[in-house]
Amino acid sequence: MHAFAIATATEYVSGLNVVQAFDMEKYRLIMSRIEVDYIRRPVGYCNAESGISSNQMMQINKELEADGVSKFILVSNVIDSEKEVVAKATIHWQVKSWRKVCVK
Repeated sequence: MHAFAIATATEYVSGLNVVQAFDMEKYRLIMSRIEVDYIRRPVGYCNAESGISSNQMMQINKELEADGVSKFILVSNVIDSEKEVVAKATIHWQVKSWRKVCVK
């Protein structure tokens, strides 16, 4: 599997978490950075996994209520058919209230 396909899978699953958690009519969602560590060559098929914990959601919501913006990190893993982690991505997100966005 090509390295960029692995990176795309990590960003995609992380983005699904963000889109599911935040209403795009209320918030602008931006991936600002991605870092991928390639650990080993994959064997067979691969799956990407990511998630937002309830504690992380509480912290993000506190920041959104106080400042209208939150920056946070989600980690995504790509796991192959041998159930081994082949890549780990650290994805930086910004969620910002549309009221705080300056549009010219």
